[in-house]
Amino acid sequence: MRVLIVGGGSVGATFGYALHRAGVEVDYFVKRAHASECERGFRVFRIDRKGEQERFHARLVLTEWEDVAAAGPYDFVLVTVPADALRGEWFDQMVEAVEMARIVLLQRGVGDDAWAEERAPRARIDRGLVGFLAYEAPLDGEASVRLGTAFWTPPLGKSFFESAEPHALSPLVAALERGGLPAAQAKGLEVKGVAGELLCMTLVMALEPVGYRIDELAGRRRLVSRAIAATREAAEVLATLHDIAPPALVRGLTPTAFVFGLKAARVVTPFSLEAYLRAHFTKVRAQMERNREMLLAEGRRLSIPTPALEETHLFLGLRRPSVPVEAPSPPLA
Repeated sequence: MRVLIVGGGSVGATFGYALHRAGVEVDYFVKRAHASECERGFRVFRIDRKGEQERFHARLVLTEWEDVAAAGPYDFVLVTVPADALRGEWFDQMVEAVEMARIVLLQRGVGDDAWAEERAPRARIDRGLVGFLAYEAPLDGEASVRLGTAFWTPPLGKSFFESAEPHALSPLVAALERGGLPAAQAKGLEVKGVAGELLCMTLVMALEPVGYRIDELAGRRRLVSRAIAATREAAEVLATLHDIAPPALVRGLTPTAFVFGLKAARVVTPFSLEAYLRAHFTKVRAQMERNREMLLAEGRRLSIPTPALEETHLFLGLRRPSVPVEAPSPPLA
């Protein structure tokens, strides 16, 4: 089996690590500026297994789609770039270069599934949902001598994959499992993805104003309430777009439950949860802002009131430099 991973960041490195351990031929497509670093190899370690760190090398590190076409054929293509980097001319070039490979989109934003299917009606495009936390170690303030990509899969956590064709992704899932990364095929991934997107939105809207300090958030009930109200409005828009019911978790969320959940998660996470959230959401800020802007636009189109979401979006925008809605191209490494 041969897999192309688009993007050499922490998510792409973790998937490549597991596939390489399973004996799969793994190639990467990255920006030219990141190629030499990727060619030196990826250092990956599980932070729940002390001392287990591996350096693996991709079969090929590619920077031009013509070279991808020549290096194939591929069985699967894992697109691991952030959602704000998905929409660009490179996507059409990728679809043409990988021919009949199954293309799995792993980090999608609002409307990206439909956009991809419209752009590539003859391609075999599937969904994936990342079930682990990964970051470039060390985190800020973390006392660690190990450098590289660290990842952790929460208890009972798995990366899920869904295809319109039954068992089409079975070889990929089986390889990830052999490589030590919990994975499974699932139905209804769209609903799970919506719930995950809403949870991330709540985290950002509540924690960014307090510098991702959970204890400080506990004393800011009004801030948490506003974030939850904005998330419920976003849930109504997403539910209408996807023709599903708003997730029950969002409907029943309260400030007390939200803060309690964060404190409980901080206890079981084997690294600084606050440092991770700060690093992760700072990195994907453009993606989160783009998603909020698209939700506001869709809310206006669908005549769904979103006053709390708009207020929170404007508030966060005043605190940070504005970011472009259009994604960069080619994808980030």
